[in-house]
Amino acid sequence: MEIHLAIPSYNNATGLKKLLPQAVLQDFASITVLDDGSTDDTSKVVEMFSGVKYIKSNENHGSVAAKNLILKQLPQNGWLLFIDSDMEIITDDIPAKLQDFSQRHTEAGAGVRLIKTHDGSPMRFNKGFDLNPLRMVLAMVFYAIMYILPSNFALREFVRKLSSPFSMDFHTIKEEKVDWAVEGFFFVKVSLFKKFGGYDSRFIRNHEGPDLCLRLRQAGHQIWFFPGIIIQDHDQHSHSNFYRRYHWWRSLIIYYYKNPSRLLIWHWPNP
Repeated sequence: MEIHLAIPSYNNATGLKKLLPQAVLQDFASITVLDDGSTDDTSKVVEMFSGVKYIKSNENHGSVAAKNLILKQLPQNGWLLFIDSDMEIITDDIPAKLQDFSQRHTEAGAGVRLIKTHDGSPMRFNKGFDLNPLRMVLAMVFYAIMYILPSNFALREFVRKLSSPFSMDFHTIKEEKVDWAVEGFFFVKVSLFKKFGGYDSRFIRNHEGPDLCLRLRQAGHQIWFFPGIIIQDHDQHSHSNFYRRYHWWRSLIIYYYKNPSRLLIWHWPNP
């Protein structure tokens, strides 16, 4: 089974200089950089690595459109793995581990691995329950409670167990089915990604992962969290905080416009 790596990037030649040397050491069937109209030295960096494919958009259309560029040259089978260009590969032999995972979970259509932040802690909202507004609000409340709690193990463990129905971030790190997986480090069957036409380009950036996961689940496929593979996110950004916050909320509105049933409190936890 072939594993194809796709790296969406925009004006992050610096990040590619770190990520591509790690990627070419692994046994990927193909590695493709998806350039969202960069104006820096991205193309020159890619040229340094023979065998790495390069697809560039004429304009900056957003990360979702950049990821969908891979649809132009995907084969019919195998798995597609997206890794953002500001991430660092921590785990060796990713293709072999993904093959092992797919053999154990034949019903899986997509999933996410463990993403760590720049300080080494697990990234919040790496995966989760269905994007129900009430559940999201309650998760934020418990995050705030955990932040202000004293360093009392018993008390924090009690709050963690109490909050586990609202956020998977409070679960023990283990292999488990999830409702959605974050798009920054996302794997999906090639046949399904092509069948569903990739990500919905209306999102531009953010929430395209939960949207695709919902469509996959509604078609009978499973989404999994697989902590056997680890990536570190260095949280580099090519756009302003305002731009990113604007598109986060804009994409969330689009998500609920497309899927109004997700707004219902009783639509919990699965489709």
